[in-house]
Amino acid sequence: MLPSSPDGPSECLDLLNLSFRCAMLDTVAQTPSYGAWLMDCDYGPAYRYHLRVLKLLQWHRPPNRWRLKTPAHMFAIDALDAVYPDAKFVITHRDPAKVMASLASVETAVVRMYTGKADPLYFGRHCVDDWDRALRKFLAFRDRVGEERFYDIAFNDMQAEPVGAVRGLYAWLGEELTPETAAAMQTWWDGSQEDRSAGGGHHYTPEEFGLNDDELHERFAYYSERYPFVT
Repeated sequence: MLPSSPDGPSECLDLLNLSFRCAMLDTVAQTPSYGAWLMDCDYGPAYRYHLRVLKLLQWHRPPNRWRLKTPAHMFAIDALDAVYPDAKFVITHRDPAKVMASLASVETAVVRMYTGKADPLYFGRHCVDDWDRALRKFLAFRDRVGEERFYDIAFNDMQAEPVGAVRGLYAWLGEELTPETAAAMQTWWDGSQEDRSAGGGHHYTPEEFGLNDDELHERFAYYSERYPFVT
């Protein structure tokens, strides 16, 4: 099972940061030469250290199955697979062309928090270039290892029927989704409806980051052609 942090991607990235092999470092430091090196470097030491820390955390106590969540694994998927050969991959899909501005907005906000300034145009280019390479690397990996280890969830399916989508995932994993857990999920989903409808107060446009919808759809056409259910 692919290890996943219950609280989000930060804990996993913190471990990779300690090996100086992590996309977050490139984002915050804004170092294109380091970012280029990251794309082809050996991530083996980072994931071997990652494994040691997880073993320490579960020593003499559960969990004995981890779930890790961060799309940054796509930058180093072969190294992750070498260290965790029994990992399974849950892939949540959305049209990359629709999320690039969101990613650029997050990166800009994070870097401003750390450094006090950030160039939105830089992060627009940075997100598109990096995630184009990461997605292509991940798809090539998936072609090599086969489909048996992957479970796909479309964004629209999760939005329309989240408990049903999770129920299907549990079945694929061979785990039980108890009535109590399903009810708690539905209660949370219903209770957060107003926040989702309001959009969280986070507003931006692709143009702020030098992005163009038509160009993005053309660049990531290979992804939507492979996964036509993704919107």
